[in-house]
Amino acid sequence: MWKLSLSHTDGEPLYVHPMDADDHVAVPLLGVVTMAEAHGKFKSVDGTSAATTIVTAPSNDGSITVTDIILSAEKKNGGTVTLQFTDGVNTEIIFKAPVTDAQIALAIPIKGCMCGWKDARLEVVTVTDFIYSVTAGYYKQKTGVDYPEWDALR
Repeated sequence: MWKLSLSHTDGEPLYVHPMDADDHVAVPLLGVVTMAEAHGKFKSVDGTSAATTIVTAPSNDGSITVTDIILSAEKKNGGTVTLQFTDGVNTEIIFKAPVTDAQIALAIPIKGCMCGWKDARLEVVTVTDFIYSVTAGYYKQKTGVDYPEWDALR
């Protein structure tokens, strides 16, 4: 009977089942993780007044991929909260939620690729004074594509 166990590069086993201490086979094992699992970070911003707040920005010529979004906001007449990518020239809205009729409690585990273009930062824009909190899970990439190419790819 063959048993598999994890091993160091020198062949010494990391784990051997006690029943088979003298009869094991050490083999290399491949583990696979996603970019988000390997390099994921998160940042939270909160506020009480109308403002534009940068959640995170890429390094020069880099881009950001959003992996998760958590948002909460109180009900406020005429209020909106917007999460967007922008490089200062081009802006693309991820979502815009009115808080006029009800408070918001939202959690989105993004499964696909919600990636920005080169130098596009992630911002929260609020209109009217109300209490809000936004948490974004993301990872940064060292390179990105220019906005026209990014726009053509989606």
